[in-house]
Amino acid sequence: MIKNPSADIARIKRMIKDKKSVYIRTFGCQMNVADSLVMKSILSDRGFEFTGNLEDAALIIFNSCSIRDHAENRMFSNLGLAMKKNPSAGFILAGCTAKRHGSKLFKRFPRLGAVSAPSEIFSIGEIAEKVIGGGMGIEALAGGVYGFVPRVGDISEYVVIQTGCDNYCSYCVVPFLREGEKYRSAGDILREAECLAASGTKEIVFLGQNVNSYRDENEGDDFPALLRRASEIEGILRIRFLTSHPKDLSPKLIEEFKRNPKLAHHLHLPVQSGSDSVLKRMNRKYTSGDYLKILERLRESVPDIALTADIIAGFPGETDKDFSKTLGLVRKADFDGVFVFKYSPREGTESYKMNDDVKEPAKKERLTAGLALAKELALKKRKAYIGKKVEALFENDDVGHSSQNYLVFKKGAKAGEFGEVVIKGVSGFRLMAE
Repeated sequence: MIKNPSADIARIKRMIKDKKSVYIRTFGCQMNVADSLVMKSILSDRGFEFTGNLEDAALIIFNSCSIRDHAENRMFSNLGLAMKKNPSAGFILAGCTAKRHGSKLFKRFPRLGAVSAPSEIFSIGEIAEKVIGGGMGIEALAGGVYGFVPRVGDISEYVVIQTGCDNYCSYCVVPFLREGEKYRSAGDILREAECLAASGTKEIVFLGQNVNSYRDENEGDDFPALLRRASEIEGILRIRFLTSHPKDLSPKLIEEFKRNPKLAHHLHLPVQSGSDSVLKRMNRKYTSGDYLKILERLRESVPDIALTADIIAGFPGETDKDFSKTLGLVRKADFDGVFVFKYSPREGTESYKMNDDVKEPAKKERLTAGLALAKELALKKRKAYIGKKVEALFENDDVGHSSQNYLVFKKGAKAGEFGEVVIKGVSGFRLMAE
């Protein structure tokens, strides 16, 4: 007796598609964007072609994010909708949500062909071949090594240097989903950057959950040494990096900002709270005073550096006074940009065991206050550039970024142009140049 004829028909349809066409949708952080680009390179080498229309695809890959409950639920909703829109495609759920829920996802989504953890990114070729051939219930959730794949890049490209995290901030699921810190060899990193430069890439953005802790365990390079070597690659005009942890930001890195002309004058340094008692419960391993001293040293070394941060509103036990301290720190730090997030409890973390005692209206009120202050500071900083010259790299026609990572608009600029432009005004958060 045929138990599920529709599933069998769907598999047959997948197997007789004229082309191995793939649709990839990415959710979440820059690491996921980078992982999707690597997956695309691997699949391209295996003869897969790519489509921007999921209804035309024989294989659909969702690269998922699990950092917040809202993001995960939105992805699940989109996955279900995609399965309705393309009933004949094979489906792979990759990324942190796949790692978090594992094989339980097959029960929720019976048409799901495979689940693949972030660590299994370099197995995507084999997984895709199995799913497009009709395979179901495939698990790739443990192990995996971050390898090397030659890539052709755009003007600005991500290069992963490190995965995972050893810090175990009490609210964060990353150490459980991307596991402990692992570092790529400097040789592989620089080889990838050289491939990108040869294809026309002019800016590389080094990525990791905590790039400051990077080390090459064979060659002995630390992060500043890696930046120095990357700056010697012909064709690379600018280098950025994400993300940093304040406790690991070394004097050597601050000095590298000063001495390396290719290093962008921008640093994203998440602070999360301005209350020392909240920072302690978050297990951040620094105080608000420590953090402000780091900013002081950075600005002494590079006066025009742009500094951005993350803060969390409504962490367990956070009082109105605590959040007032956070707003006070934000104002004192005089950030160029602040990303404000409402606390979201994540199962498996230490904070999940805490009493989530900040009521939803208070969380929303603090979120609104944080966003308002962030907007005020961002506009003030940008208006200060009117009449000044900035160094801009245009990733697209008319649109680029300054060294400080401000969005720059210049009518008539061509993708790949690099040089100084004069800022004539501000529109929204864009610098308007000529």
